[in-house]
Amino acid sequence: MKEEPKIRITYDDLQDPVVDETIARIQKEVTASNKRAENPSPKPNLAARDRKWIYLFIAVLVCLLVAWGLMSLIRYLSSPRDQYIQIGTSKYLLSKATQTFLEIKNESDYKKTRSVLIIEEPHFSIEGQISLYHGLIQFFRDNPSLINRTVFLSEGLPSYQSVSVLPLVDAEPAPDDSLIRKVLATFLIPGYISYAWKYQQKIPVAGIEDDTLYQLSGKLWVETQENKEDKEAFYLWKRTVVARNQRISKTLIEKTTCFENPLLFVGGLHIMKLDKKDFGEIKSGNNGNSLHLNETHSLEGFPNLGIYDFLKKNRIGYTFLTSKPNRKETIREMEKNVARYVGLFKSQQNGDYDLYLKQFYSSGKIFKGVTVRPSTEAAAAYVTSLKKNNEGVHPDKSHYH
Repeated sequence: MKEEPKIRITYDDLQDPVVDETIARIQKEVTASNKRAENPSPKPNLAARDRKWIYLFIAVLVCLLVAWGLMSLIRYLSSPRDQYIQIGTSKYLLSKATQTFLEIKNESDYKKTRSVLIIEEPHFSIEGQISLYHGLIQFFRDNPSLINRTVFLSEGLPSYQSVSVLPLVDAEPAPDDSLIRKVLATFLIPGYISYAWKYQQKIPVAGIEDDTLYQLSGKLWVETQENKEDKEAFYLWKRTVVARNQRISKTLIEKTTCFENPLLFVGGLHIMKLDKKDFGEIKSGNNGNSLHLNETHSLEGFPNLGIYDFLKKNRIGYTFLTSKPNRKETIREMEKNVARYVGLFKSQQNGDYDLYLKQFYSSGKIFKGVTVRPSTEAAAAYVTSLKKNNEGVHPDKSHYH
């Protein structure tokens, strides 16, 4: 086999200029590479303005996430949850469903041997009355054992009187919610009587008032609306509210011996006593108005005590609920509601409900006042008139008795 020729490199070959140039170039590249390895060039930096916007974006994103988390936590903590409240000596369910219509406003903070349930009377709020009606439906569905152990205690009604729903049942034995809403809009009956009307569970409705004080309270209240400058009449009216608490509380306490659930419906002003300033503002006389002189003297013997104080003295606790309207009524709607309330109250004082129904849409101003006395007879007359005019009265056979 023929051998391959061998290449022989001599020293002289290495002295060739081309070789020298190649070797020098290689050495230079190696040296540069080593320097880059030892001192790597920094990565290109973002401009300061770009970095500022990136940091701002990140900060805003973090704030939004934190705010979302806090809002979710607040919604969770504030959303109604099933809980149990004491009525009598036992615990009863105040369900999440009930609390969509009725929410806890406050509770007793002292030692007690038993407890009662008090619900704020919504006065001239139609939406409040409707929420009260629906709240009672859900409450008694959750606690059916309480039905036969309940009495409704009605503000505005003398303690020696009771109210029967039979006139309403005779007028319409199976009212639907649409009819109930129309009747509640007249304020002739409150939400709890509409419940008694629809479900006919024989829950008694009893009065709680000292009638003399109630009439005095109503008279002064009307006067304060007719003369806004009469400050003494306003303070005297507040004193009547406090004075009425004595009979209201006495009746409530007495009913606890007969009923597990004497359910009191009363305005929020009755729960606590008046501020010292309001209670001490009253002076004898009122620019020569002898009416105020007589009223001032008639109120002098009553202490400044709320229902809270009377219950605490007797070691009876309470849970105070307030209606939670599905929507807030507009000022225009409230003005119309108040106008109806004013007309009804005057008709009540005059004993002429027909006049009220004829002047159903009179004008009036916004104010808070005394709860009108419920009248199932007048409400039944209104239902009868609706039926005669065929104004959307449809029997409801879906409810239970």
